[in-house]
Amino acid sequence: MTLLFYSFARLGFFLNNLKLFVAYGFDEIIFSFVHGLRFDLSAVLILSLPLFLLSLIPIKYQLYRSKLYSNIFVCLWIFMQGPFFIAGLFDIEYFGFTGRRTDLTVINM
Repeated sequence: MTLLFYSFARLGFFLNNLKLFVAYGFDEIIFSFVHGLRFDLSAVLILSLPLFLLSLIPIKYQLYRSKLYSNIFVCLWIFMQGPFFIAGLFDIEYFGFTGRRTDLTVINM
């Protein structure tokens, strides 16, 4: 599901900046989407690592099945993935103003 969110953000970026990609062929665009998916997979795995490690903590079986435990994991997932997804959405419009993707210079400003 997370990869789908990031793929939609990439598709939105592509469609919003379509005029910049007319020089590229269909196969090059698909190739860049595949590479983007690989990048997203690594980012999701790195960002989800703390949740995975947290799930390895031995807790009583009944707690794993409780709604509270599930809600805590969903909230942690949103807290960890949300800012990066929002940054990807922000990048769709930011690129039109600066001609560059979002990087650490935005944080330095």
